[in-house]
Amino acid sequence: MDATHLQSLSLPQHITSKLLSVNEQLEVQESAITNLVSHVLSLSPPREFSIDDIQALYTYNTPLLGEGGSCSIKEEIDPTPFDISNCLFGNPLHYESLTSSHLDTTICLWRLNRIVDELQKITTANWVGIYKKVPIRNEKEKYSGLVKLVYRGEISRPIFPLTSEFEEISNNSWVGINGKAKIIEDLSVYEGPYYNCSSSVRSELCVPLKHNGEIIGIVDAESWIVNFFSNANIENVWRVLRVCFDLGRSDLSTEKL
Repeated sequence: MDATHLQSLSLPQHITSKLLSVNEQLEVQESAITNLVSHVLSLSPPREFSIDDIQALYTYNTPLLGEGGSCSIKEEIDPTPFDISNCLFGNPLHYESLTSSHLDTTICLWRLNRIVDELQKITTANWVGIYKKVPIRNEKEKYSGLVKLVYRGEISRPIFPLTSEFEEISNNSWVGINGKAKIIEDLSVYEGPYYNCSSSVRSELCVPLKHNGEIIGIVDAESWIVNFFSNANIENVWRVLRVCFDLGRSDLSTEKL
């Protein structure tokens, strides 16, 4: 990452200044992060994916949503797992018969899972997820949204609409619309859009995922510790930014997903 990229994220000045002062040093020290995306891309995927493997990559549990799509019923799980293949392909995937394009996407999801595993392990964040910008269509309306492709942590909302309504209540939607990063050092004193899916969150970093300057998704990370993402822990901020930067320049950000 260079200075231009770091400044383009429009993080608070004290965060940006600290990142600029440590960027070159961390590029050398944090080899596990600087090489993470390229390492995962070099791995050979499984020769075959079982139906259980495919189902695990494409489906996950979500909380029941309350009135207006809020996450107010967090303790109740939706009985029907969310299937991201509807968002990626426009219809449910037939797990028994993958086409070549479906296989490419399945391998990408397998790689993204490896990346999220390692990023969470290295940062020790409590929640890490990667979202993709997709068109959302239903009987009533059409709009763009962020669908959660992979994550580690508590169950949460699967889609964040990229609408003016959600821009005002969700960091994820705001970042997905504006293409700037958002950092919450201490949620208890934060004033701004915030969609609460967990009462445990104390600190958060949300970063736009871009390919050739176009917003194609976001990377979101959360911690149950105050100031986990802050100048006091600038390495954690840098790690998430660096992985997001590398993802945007990789084959994982192209039409395969």
